[in-house]
This record gives sequence, structure tokens and C-alpha cells, in this order.
Amino acid sequence: MTKKEQRKFRLTLAVSLTAVLILFAAVIFSVQMALHPAAAQLPTARNGMDRVGDFALLDHEGKLHQLYRNVNSRALVLFVYGSDCNIARDSIPALKQLRDQFANPVDGFLTQVRERSANRGEGFLMKVRERLANRGEGFLTEARERFAHRSVSFLMIDANPQDDRKTLQRDAIRYGIDMPILKDQTQLVAESLDIDRTGEALLIDTRTWRVVYRGPVDDRLSYEMAKPEAQQHYLRDAIAALLDDRAVGPTSPPAIGCRVSMHKQQKEVSYAKQVAPILMEKCVACHQAGGIGPWAMESYNMVKGWSAMMREVLMNRRMPPWHADPAIGSFSNDRSLSAEQIGTLVHWIDAGAPRGEGPDPLSERKAQTVPEWPLGEPDLVIDVPEQQIPASGVIDYRYIDIPLPFDRDVWVRAVDLRPSNHAVMHHATAYLGFNPELEESFFAIYAAGFQVEPFPRGSGRLLPKGTALKFQLHYTAVGYATTDRPRLAIYLHKRPPSRELVVGSAWTRRIRIPPYVEDHPVEVRFVFDQDALLYSFMPHMHYRGSHVSYEARYPDGRAEMLLSVPRYHFNWQSLYSLRTPKPVPAKTEILIRGAFDNSRSNPMNPDPSKEVRYGPQSSDEMFIGYLLYTVPRRSAANLTASVGARAGVE
Repeated sequence: MTKKEQRKFRLTLAVSLTAVLILFAAVIFSVQMALHPAAAQLPTARNGMDRVGDFALLDHEGKLHQLYRNVNSRALVLFVYGSDCNIARDSIPALKQLRDQFANPVDGFLTQVRERSANRGEGFLMKVRERLANRGEGFLTEARERFAHRSVSFLMIDANPQDDRKTLQRDAIRYGIDMPILKDQTQLVAESLDIDRTGEALLIDTRTWRVVYRGPVDDRLSYEMAKPEAQQHYLRDAIAALLDDRAVGPTSPPAIGCRVSMHKQQKEVSYAKQVAPILMEKCVACHQAGGIGPWAMESYNMVKGWSAMMREVLMNRRMPPWHADPAIGSFSNDRSLSAEQIGTLVHWIDAGAPRGEGPDPLSERKAQTVPEWPLGEPDLVIDVPEQQIPASGVIDYRYIDIPLPFDRDVWVRAVDLRPSNHAVMHHATAYLGFNPELEESFFAIYAAGFQVEPFPRGSGRLLPKGTALKFQLHYTAVGYATTDRPRLAIYLHKRPPSRELVVGSAWTRRIRIPPYVEDHPVEVRFVFDQDALLYSFMPHMHYRGSHVSYEARYPDGRAEMLLSVPRYHFNWQSLYSLRTPKPVPAKTEILIRGAFDNSRSNPMNPDPSKEVRYGPQSSDEMFIGYLLYTVPRRSAANLTASVGARAGVE
């Protein structure tokens, strides 16, 4: 062995031994817990103060936090923060002490395991280390579940209009803040909680979602002075009482801190002039007769009837179905609402959804029939044979080969694949010249939320003479037997375009997610082997997909975050199309990072107790990062040549 190989071997062996020790510690820890079980779970909690409605906010690092997903802790502390407020800042050390005191005792072990498994490397010993780390993580995560009823989560919230994400990131570094700082850009959460001052702590019972304490952390701080030590520990005592199922003291002094400038709605919101135009611009495309929305926004009365539900899905970010971080990238097909638009809708609903004066633009809007082919009359329609869908059970993927009738090479400018029965079709894919088992690329795709668009201007995809398409059909039973007949529309160029559209991908089959794990990381890489124009991204995971990001690492050493999806949603297979295509030089690497949530807090998780591996069914998992880009047009003879290095990992 060379010296370099010896060093590499010793390093690999040391890392593997570390993983073994962590696994051993996890086993011992689990045995101790079995011999000394935690106290029995508390009975149903008493009613407290105000019940807190669900909400979701991005933190200073761009991670999404949803209140009602904090089910793995007995309570949650929400501390009101504000940049440059000395009282809020000086409360942080005491808050961190409480966080450490009431944290789940297993979290430290879990952090060590995840840090050691982040860089998995290659080779046999590295694979052994990865497997041991996964087992250790599984043991520890199951142990963590047993301590959930005695642990408390801590979050901060900032509603100051002058504090942006960069300011909060600066504060986190400067003051050593290692808790998420949620940014309430719309101030709607602060309004609903009657927050008007920083330095206030709210203790929330996660069984009833009621505020059982609100006030200062302790009595050490006051305006323009501070005691050497606190004498009254209000928040600590409230937490201890809640965990011990004792009554939380109803009285506490008011919080001391800086006032938050709340920009409340001063004027009555007009349905005709403000609300209806937002709905027509952002919502009606789906919420109309024949659309994919569950109800049609066809009149004021209909909207008023659904207004409470509208408020809920706006506050917890289920709607509109756009999941990209607004601080990263600009996208031409952005379906999101601005903070101002969300505020307008919620304030109107909170005011009772008044009809007001003026016409009803929704009822006066002419009924628009959803066209069968939104891109216009296609040059060719491929009819897939009718599919019989059973009433129940898991339906295996179906594969159908259909030859194309072209007697010459043709260039395609757009495709549109769609079912006749949206209720049973989960997704459909047409493949061209690739192995569908690997799902490296696709020619056409249908999935809920996928927006059909023409190929980028001046680009196309070549269909050589004699080509056959392989259709992959994934159906779900809906309780009654029915049928579906998918169709594929193909739109042709009259002459060859100057550039070719390529659907590349990076993917992995090395997926092994331990039970109950909340944030299991995964990453893949894609390398361009020639200059290209990058247009779109499409991440793909299944039920346990949690978040994903695309980062470019250029040959000159620069790095740029291109897309961040803080909350991936399996039911919305979204394509994220850049507003301006990005030139990428050869040898540019795209690092695609993601994570899986196999915990109880994931409402889509079919079974958190199961170890999950790669597989085609939705209850299995996948991790694919698709990229759509163009390169100079190639000839039919060079069609099978590789344009990008597909970084598949077996």
C-alpha cells in the first residue's frame, strides 16, 4: 500500500469504528430505557388560554416550520424577537439554558450520528459505516419518541417590518442564536397572537394548542437596568408545571421589551376591487368547473362559504401550491401570493368576508370551458389503450410500448400528456431511449400540479424515424372500479430548431431511511460536460420527501443557490422554470440536496415504524433531481451521445 492509501485506510477504519461505538451507545441507551421506562403519559390536558391556529413560516435559514407538526414535544415555547432590541437580545442566554434543560436527552446523540453520516464517501468500509450509522440513528430516534412527552421545543418569531432575513442571519451569528427565528413577514401570526412587544415568551401546550403562559422569561431584565441574577423564573416554572400536569400560574408580570410596529389594515377591504381580482389572477385557473380544484370560485357566495378554509390553507401554506423559497431565484411560472395579497385576503376573511359594494367579478366572469389541449391543436395525438382500474388495492405500475407513425426524423416543440380520469391517475410518464426503471429522463410527464409549457423558444427534442415510446402508468384506487384512457399530444417544428432540449437528472438508489427519523439527508450531483442554458428544475420524491435544494458550483470556484424548496409536497410535482435562463459553463456541478421525514409529524407518512428503501411505489422512496436545459442541436446519429453526466448512484 502507498502512504496515501494507508492514510485513507486508517481514516476510513477510524470513522467506521466511531460509527460502531455510536451504535453500541444507542443499544445501551435503549436497554437502559427498557429497564427504567419513562413516566406514563399525561392525561388529556386542561383548557388553557387562547387556542393557537396552525401556521407555517420560514426561518432565518429558509427552513419551513409548521406549528401543528411539533407533535414530538410536550410543549413549545415561542419567543418574540426583534433585531437591535437589547432586552430581546439579553434574554437569549436564559432562553438557551431552558432549551438545554428541557431538550430531549437523545437529541445530542442524534446530532452526532447525523454529522458523521453526512459525508458518506465511497468504498466497502464507508458503506458499512453508513449502514451502522443508519441503525444507530434508528435506535436513537425510537428512544427519542419515548422522551417526547417530557421535552419542549423552542422557536423565536420576528414580526418587525424592518427586520429581513439577512438581518436575522447576521444576528444569529453575532449573538450565537442557535434556535430557528421565524420571520412573520405578513404579521398575521403576530396579529392572531396579539403580539405587540418583543421579549415575550408564549408557552403552548401541544395537546390542546392553547397558550398556557405568556410573559417574560424571568425577572432579571427591565428597562435600562438588569439584575445580576434572576429571582423569579416565570417561564421555567410554567414549563415544569405543565410537564408535571400541575396548574400553570395564571398571573405573571407583563413582558418587557421593544414595541413591534404592527401595520394593521386600516381600511375596509373591498371584495369587488381587491379580493376578487386576486382570486381571478391566482386561483380561478384551478378552482373552476373542470379544473383540478375541489370547488369552483364562481361567485361571492361560494367564496364566502369556503372563506374559513381559505384562511386556514393560507396560514399554513398549503395554498397556493407553490413551494419555492421566495428569497432564492425568480421563476416564470410562480403561483405564489405576495405578502400583501395574503394579508388582504386574510383581513377580509377576519372581517367576516363582507360583500360590500360593486359588482361580483366572479359571477360576471364568463364561464370558460377548460380546453382539452391548452397549447392548441396538436400535430399528433397518441391514444393509450383504455385501462381498467380496480376499486381497491395497490396497483402495480403499468408499462405500454407504442411505436410512433413518423416515416422521417422530426423535431418536437411541445408535448402534453394527460389522463381522461384525473381521480385515479397519480402520474404518467413517456420515456424515449432511456431505461424507465432508472427514471433518468422523460419525454413527457403528467402529475398533479405539473404545468404544461412549450419547450423553450428555439429548442426542441428529436424523434428519430422508427421511435417507440414506453408509457409508465401509475394509478391509485378510489373505492370503485373505473377506467382511464391517457392521451399524448405532440407538437412539431416545421424546421429543425437551433438548440436541443435535454432532460437530465441526478439520482440515487442508495436510500435506507430508519424508522421515526425526521430529517434523513440525501444528496446527488450532476455535472455538465459542455456549455448549456439551464431553464428548469423538477425534484421528485415520494410521501416522505421533506425538502430539497439545487446549488450550482462553477468551475471558477463560485457557488450559487438556484432553488430551495423548504417543504416538498408529493401531491404537487412542480416544475420550477427560471424567469431568465442561466448560462452554465462545462464542468459546472449541480449539487442537489434533500431530506426525508419518516417521523410521526409527517402527515403523509403511511408508516413511521418502517425502514424505507428505494422503490417505485409511493410507500417506497426515490430521490431524483431533474434539470431541463438546452445545448446546440445534434444530429440523429448523435442522439444517444451523453450530454450531461447523470450522477446515478447504485
